[in-house]
Amino acid sequence: MTSLKDHDEQNDGDESSSGSKRRRLEKNRQSARESRKRKKTYIEALEYKLDILKQENTKLRTQLQAIKEHQGMIYQRPMEF
Repeated sequence: MTSLKDHDEQNDGDESSSGSKRRRLEKNRQSARESRKRKKTYIEALEYKLDILKQENTKLRTQLQAIKEHQGMIYQRPMEF
């Protein structure tokens, strides 16, 4: 049989563990929020880099096409001596 004192000590332990659990859950939620925020920032940075690289790729392709066209004109001209 448990005494009244033992019962009170058990309730104190339950309240303490309940408070501890609530603190742990809140800390976990906060950590999850921060993790999602970091992930969002990382993805936005990657998308920004992707846009820059796409623009650079387009510019380089245009330059390459111009060089090929210029090269084609050179080879089509008859050589002059």
